[in-house]
Amino acid sequence: METREAARAALKMHERLRQRHEAHAPVELPERMWDECRDSLRLSNRARLLKHPLAALRLRRQFRGRLINLIDVLDDQRRQLNEEFAGQRLMSPYEIALDLKALEHDFPEVEIDFGSCIISVTTEPVELEGLYLGPFRVKFCWKSLARSQPYIVEALDPHPAACDSDCHHPHVQNGALCEGDARLAIAKAIAEGRLADFFQIVGSVLATYNSASPYVSVEDWDRPECSCGDCGSGIDEEDAWGCEGCSTTICDGCRERCVDCDGIYCAACVTSCDGECGERLCRGCAEDGEGYCKDCRRALEEELAEQAAEEAEANAAESAEASDSVLVREEVPV
Repeated sequence: METREAARAALKMHERLRQRHEAHAPVELPERMWDECRDSLRLSNRARLLKHPLAALRLRRQFRGRLINLIDVLDDQRRQLNEEFAGQRLMSPYEIALDLKALEHDFPEVEIDFGSCIISVTTEPVELEGLYLGPFRVKFCWKSLARSQPYIVEALDPHPAACDSDCHHPHVQNGALCEGDARLAIAKAIAEGRLADFFQIVGSVLATYNSASPYVSVEDWDRPECSCGDCGSGIDEEDAWGCEGCSTTICDGCRERCVDCDGIYCAACVTSCDGECGERLCRGCAEDGEGYCKDCRRALEEELAEQAAEEAEANAAESAEASDSVLVREEVPV
């Protein structure tokens, strides 16, 4: 990075920070985020009541992520209000330029995109508890200082979680970093223009694993997960069943077993036996048995045969009785 580039970027960023310090940003309650949290919690509780534990767990994980984001936004608004009344130091353009030059000693790559107002650094490859995640690029946009996170994190050699293709790091989802305990330090560094501190803190968070609050844990990173076609709950691949009628993936709680062929089917590919048992039948076996399972059809056939025999016996008895009546009439003299 040339000194001229660093100075130019420093001037632009300083101007943005100065404007932000002088103009108090409007404070709005994050009602939409609150509604999203409430919806996730309601759906999670409903899934638990309906005894879909995997779906409930997935929705609760979603609720936690949304709640974390909501808390971050509220804390950011509180920080802004505190800054208004307490005042805050702002780095000079010269100091910001020195920080930019110092980044070249801390990161393998540093780039400035004046068209997009972005300063980006590339980290060393990240490995957490034996899980290789590759290098990341942290892109800071000085035009987006009003946002709670004016930066995004991108995976340069993506190794996404098997259950979530948008999660490339236990603490990053859709480019947003879960800052955890570093949130206030990151916000303060940005507000004061301390870019070197900002990028170093973010890099440290990326290189550290917090088992208490991951989007996806290291232990579950390579564990595949799919959704049940019937109830929609998330299921591990080894616990999934494939419908033999339409190949839909279903969970253990939703699978239906055909009483005749013993095959596994989804709810759409089975029907109930028309007999007294009411057992589940795949459509093929139901068609072969004309709506009945083998046992009920056998019982029905035996019942029909018995009824036919009784009718034949009754008919034979009636015929014999009729014949006897004719003989009696013939023997009576006129």
